[in-house]
Parts: sequence; C-alpha cells; structure tokens
Amino acid sequence: MRTPLSASLVTTLALTALLGGCAHMDVIQTTSSQLKGLEQQPLTVINYDKKQDFVAVTPTKAMFGAIGAVAMVHSGNQIIEENAVPDPALDIVRQLAPLYVERLKTAQARIAKAWKGSDDIPELVQSVKSKGAILDVKTMGWNIGYFPTNWTHYRITYVARARLIDATSGTLIGQAPCTYVSDDESTAPTYDELMADQAALLKSKLATAATSCSSVISEALLKS
Repeated sequence: MRTPLSASLVTTLALTALLGGCAHMDVIQTTSSQLKGLEQQPLTVINYDKKQDFVAVTPTKAMFGAIGAVAMVHSGNQIIEENAVPDPALDIVRQLAPLYVERLKTAQARIAKAWKGSDDIPELVQSVKSKGAILDVKTMGWNIGYFPTNWTHYRITYVARARLIDATSGTLIGQAPCTYVSDDESTAPTYDELMADQAALLKSKLATAATSCSSVISEALLKS
C-alpha cells in the first residue's frame, strides 16, 4: 500500500498545478483610451461549449498514481454532470457583461453561440465576424481536494482567465487571471457536506468563487 505521504503529495501537486497555471498568465491592464475606442460598438461574449475537466482529489484515488488521476477526473466530471453544476465562467460573464455595457455605452452584450473551437485569438475574431469588443471568460481549472494533514475536509480551487479583445484589429488589450481557494482547514466542509442536496454547498462555493473573480477581473479590465 502507498504511504500517507504519497496521497497527501497528490493533492498538494494538484493545487500547485492549478495555481501555477494562473501564475503564467500575465495581467494586461486595459487603458482608458482603449476602452474609449470601443465605445458604442458591439460587445460579443464568448460562451464555450465544453467545460474544463473537474478534478475530485480524494484520498483513496490519490493512492493509485496515474490510474488514480484518471479516476479523479472521471469522478469529478460525474459530479458536475449528475448534479448539474454550472461552469462558474458563465456566472462571471453574467456579472461582468452589464458593467461592460455601461462602460462602453453599447446597447447590449451579444452572447455568441456555444463556441466549440479553441481560445486562439485569431480563431475567436474570425468566428465573431464583428467589430467592437470580445469578452472572453474561461475556466482554466477547478477542483475539490482534501488537506494534506486533514483527509476528511475539502477545499475548492478555481482558476479563471478573462480577456478583452479588440475584434477590429484582433488585438488583446486586456487580460486578467484569477485564482480562488475556499476555506481554511478549520472551516472546510467534509466531502458529504459538499455533495448533499445535489451538491448545493459545492455550487454555493463556486458561486462565491465567481463573484470574487468578477471583482478581480473588473478591477484589471475596467478600472482604467
């Protein structure tokens, strides 16, 4: 049997991987002149068709290395599917879009049809086929994981990235990464508490993550 250290190391590495992904995304502050140049022009919001894999890091699966990692992804995606857990990126968009409409003095935000392509900027610009601004909010990673020294309580980690793109020039004019980690060990819920009532607590904590990230993103992309 694997040692306890091996299991705790897996959850630590999972958290580090998520945080590291955010660390490699630079903050690009949108300037006031760039925002002014987009005023009274269309705003298109990208709606990704496919959710990122949700990883459920549990002690029993962490014991089995690579095989356990595959099981964590399968189990996590099953949690999302069976409990109809929404992608927090959609909640971030709902909170940000009205702010952009107001700031850019545009009529409304147009939600693009579920985008099945990549997040490559030229591809997004080509798909939108419109001038104005593109607001691209994407979940880069999300998981639940137990604490290395407390295997019965769990925290949620959520990583998002928002980009503002000038659709006319195809230029990235703003980018804001966000990382949210819920709960310290003393207040963290158990797995059963997270999953009770169709994962109501998990949904609530992800909604809190979305609100937190909306604030971080608007500060970077709108407070110019």
